[in-house]
Amino acid sequence: MMNLLLQVSPQNKRGLLAVENSMLKLLALRDAYLRDRDGATAIEYGLIVAAIALAIVALIFTLGDRIEAGFQGIDDELSAEGL
Repeated sequence: MMNLLLQVSPQNKRGLLAVENSMLKLLALRDAYLRDRDGATAIEYGLIVAAIALAIVALIFTLGDRIEAGFQGIDDELSAEGL
């Protein structure tokens, strides 16, 4: 292996250095990508929003008739008063 490195011409050595630099940049980008948690945070916020929306929909379906009856009672009282 050592003999192979000693026999590299200057042109090939520049090419090997360019490949080595490219690989180091690629590894640095990979490490930065793996450390980046912004995507995971966005997904977590999306799941929280979805859970809240689901809870609101469930609450509306559960209490919808009671809410409608309450507003109907208010409407009836206002109608009786002539407003």
